Amino acid sequence: MLEQGRLDEAIREFRSAIASAPDRPEAHYSLGLAYLRKGGRHPDAIAEFRKALTLRPGFAEAHNNLGVAFAEQGHLDDAANELRAALRLKPDFADACYNLGLIDLIQSDAREAARELRKAAKLQPENPKFHYRLGLALARVGDADGATQEMRTAMQLDPTDPTVHYNLGRLLSRRGDQKGAAEEFAIYARMQESVKGAQTQNTQAAVEIGKGLKALAAGDAQQAIEAFKRAVQAAPQSAEAHNHLGVALDKAGDPEGAITEFRKAISLQPQNAAAYNNVGDLLAKQGNIDAAIDELERAVALKADLAEAHYNLALVLLQKGDRERSRTEFERASELGHAAEPGKH
Repeated sequence: MLEQGRLDEAIREFRSAIASAPDRPEAHYSLGLAYLRKGGRHPDAIAEFRKALTLRPGFAEAHNNLGVAFAEQGHLDDAANELRAALRLKPDFADACYNLGLIDLIQSDAREAARELRKAAKLQPENPKFHYRLGLALARVGDADGATQEMRTAMQLDPTDPTVHYNLGRLLSRRGDQKGAAEEFAIYARMQESVKGAQTQNTQAAVEIGKGLKALAAGDAQQAIEAFKRAVQAAPQSAEAHNHLGVALDKAGDPEGAITEFRKAISLQPQNAAAYNNVGDLLAKQGNIDAAIDELERAVALKADLAEAHYNLALVLLQKGDRERSRTEFERASELGHAAEPGKH
């Protein structure tokens, strides 16, 4: 009944079973699962999982799903404690590794998240969502190669998930592979278009972003501008669309227009390190060194693994005569895999 989604019927059956045999931990656990899947019954689910654990303290699956219930209520520390308890009992419990990795991602501990998600993917290498989430974690710690590999693995295992194509496109764009990014955005858009009903604003924007990136890769800045403007029109609140439009405007020789778009991206998404990097790069080219340093320092503060920002900061610090800090930033950029030329993200 649980697997078929007949949750109300399952709840009645499990409650009846508990009434007949209240000391069966499996019945309390199954009732907890039914409550959890039904939604809106988290306190009931938590009570049943706890009862199951009272009756069977070594019940790893109950610890795992109690952790899920806590997480869905926003009690992340309690959730992490339950998931760790599950893993102490059952170290090869892939779902618990995965769930703990998700908690770490939410709490911005990307390195620990990558460790747990890598374990999950190793335990269940055929599970696409494990590879996908591992890719997200690796991207956050600056392992762009590893992130790309994991997302491609997820895509091979489940070619039908448009989210993987979209986030792989974003990752490739950040790495400077605009052609590859455009291909992924185009696939994402086609997959979304095949879904019945009207396209969402983000889907429409993704179509145009894909066209714009393809035009940029071909060296046609004007065509890219037109595509990114359509993306902005489709999704005015998309910081990503405004940032791409800024890059295209700069390539077309309109630095002021570019800065306006980068600033718009920042206003929509204050944590957008790439937009701060792009503003700083342009201010540096205009000779406004102190303002450029401010913007680039914000970029690296927001995203310590953004190699372009470290490189561009190194350049402006060198112009200012601060050779020691410049050397440090060059070294950091090199550690993160930056090649030779600064660029926009």
